[in-house]
Amino acid sequence: MIKLPTAWTAQPERALRSDGYRHFALLGQRGRGRQRTVELQAVLDPGYRLQVPLAELRDRDAWQPGWRRLPQEQAPPDVLNVAGPIGPQSLNSPHPNHGPVTFNGTLEELQALVEGLGCVGHWVHEGAFEMLVIEDGESNLRLNWWPGTGAVMLVGDPAQRRELEPRLKEALAAGS
Repeated sequence: MIKLPTAWTAQPERALRSDGYRHFALLGQRGRGRQRTVELQAVLDPGYRLQVPLAELRDRDAWQPGWRRLPQEQAPPDVLNVAGPIGPQSLNSPHPNHGPVTFNGTLEELQALVEGLGCVGHWVHEGAFEMLVIEDGESNLRLNWWPGTGAVMLVGDPAQRRELEPRLKEALAAGS
């Protein structure tokens, strides 16, 4: 076994391929040599796990050891833009013709918007972004908003996001 840190942060481009999850805990290693992989578990959703080749984990453009905050200038790129056409794509899925989903109002306006959707929870200031921890007793959903860029990202179990995403996209589009 290779000694590795137990906490990892997916960099912005890699997080897009991890359903928006950024912080992971190392669960274990498998294989040998070039076939070695690690199993990572999302901190916000213990049921979400990844098998990552060790070579990818060593790529500092994809992964950083420890749990790191996202600098404001690195808000998530390449998620759907509500200013353009809204199609069947997921709020968080990459789409070549669109930029990020954005909300350029105030925190209070965003709080009112999501409250109007029936999202109950508490807001946490996380450095460069604000996070709504949705408290519905069933999900692990989080809504992240970067005021500096206006980028919005809904994270959590993909099955649980499917119900909220279309309503959120519609509300954000109406509010922009």
